[in-house]
Amino acid sequence: MEIAYPQAVLTTVAFADGTASVLRSTGGGFFGGGDAGVQRSREEFLKQAQAILSQMTQVNDFPEPNAGNAVFYARTDRGVFTRSASISELQTPGHPLRQLYFAGLQVLNAYLRPQKQAQK
Repeated sequence: MEIAYPQAVLTTVAFADGTASVLRSTGGGFFGGGDAGVQRSREEFLKQAQAILSQMTQVNDFPEPNAGNAVFYARTDRGVFTRSASISELQTPGHPLRQLYFAGLQVLNAYLRPQKQAQK
């Protein structure tokens, strides 16, 4: 999942091998995902991606999304599939990508949770 903000793109990836990462186009991020919370979020993100795979289109090019938009990619043994939407559309109840979007955000939140708790 790539989310484009005015100043950067945030990329969240999850793999069947157990890894999950969140990267910023400006540098840095979170890598690996060994924490139990990250693992639960990663599993849900993959589950949601599998659920909408039939609604995605196969692609060979991977441009960054425009600001205010998100693009989802699913890499399978049959190729790479994609679907995109604006952030405002993704926040609309009933949007087909809504659950996938929020599952991807939960991966980021799982990485941030220990940092927020340490600041208390």
